[in-house]
Formats: sequence, C-alpha cells, structure tokens
Amino acid sequence: WVTLMVSKLSFSSNIKIEADISLGKFSKGLGFFLNILKNQNSFMVDEGYKLWLNLDKKETEISRSNVLIFNDTLKLKPKTFYHLVIEKVDDKLDVYLDNKLIFSHINHLPIRGNYFGLAYEDTSFSIKALKVYTSTYNVMVNCLAIADAFFAKEDYEVAIKEYEKITFSFPSRKEGLEAIFRSGIS
Repeated sequence: WVTLMVSKLSFSSNIKIEADISLGKFSKGLGFFLNILKNQNSFMVDEGYKLWLNLDKKETEISRSNVLIFNDTLKLKPKTFYHLVIEKVDDKLDVYLDNKLIFSHINHLPIRGNYFGLAYEDTSFSIKALKVYTSTYNVMVNCLAIADAFFAKEDYEVAIKEYEKITFSFPSRKEGLEAIFRSGIS
C-alpha cells in the first residue's frame, strides 16, 4: 500500500518542483507524480510521469503512462539530504539531483493531466522546503498546441484534423513531422 497526496490546484503544463529530501535507512522510497489526470471523481495517477526515488541498493525509476523510461541506481545514502529538481517545460522533462542532471526526456505525445502528487510506502523520509513553480504560456505558441489541446480534451477527430493541417502546411519542417507522428501515421 502507498499513501498518495494530490495537489488541490491544477498546474499548467510547465512545472518545476524543488525539494530537499532525505530517505531513512529502511525507507521503501519516495514518489513524485507529475501531470496526474483528473476525471470526474477520480485521479488517473498512471497517466502522467512518476519518479520513484530509492536508496543506493534499489533502482530509481521514472515512467510515463506506466512505461518505464529510466531506471538506475543513484547511490543515495540514508539520512543524507539531497536537493531534487524536477522540471517539465513543454515536451521536455529534466531531473536534477544536487544540481547535476541525472535524466532528460523529450516526449512526442501530448500529456493531458495537470496535477502534482507525492507518494510513499512508509514514513522513513524527510522533505524540507518543497516548492512547486509554474509558468505561464509563451506569447507565441507552437502550432501543435491547438491540436494538442483538442487531444487533451479527448476530441480526437478535431485533433487529427488539426494535425493534418499542420502536416500539410509544414511538410518538411519539424512541426509537420511531429504532427504526422502525433496523428498516428508512421
């Protein structure tokens, strides 16, 4: 069993989490969840990103929509504070530990959730100065943002039409290739 706490507020797609964390000697780890999707009365935790930190003998894992995208032993020592930064800007996720980049990932599929969560199996951990930052959207947005918004609202027919417009308008540019991929054509 795990205890999961989910934010009351939803955040824009750009989010940065900073915390000083320490795991106890017998800790089973600590989980950070980004882009949790909220349906009518429930949260779909497995829809976004999950970072599960473990001590030196167990692997730290990062997954997106229940697909493992990173696992490694970070050699975290018990009862030692580490400065953790998780930053998601647009399609890019970066994770830093003590100001050192340990993971970077670009996701080519839009993410639908906007909530942040924290999970743990036991209380053998400490968190100091947990901070959550969000940023507003740029004045100029990527042309994929409109189609991505329809995708996030599960209006797939309109999203595909918008992706097709982008593909037709920018056939050899990155945006056009991205749009054709997001519409499911390979």
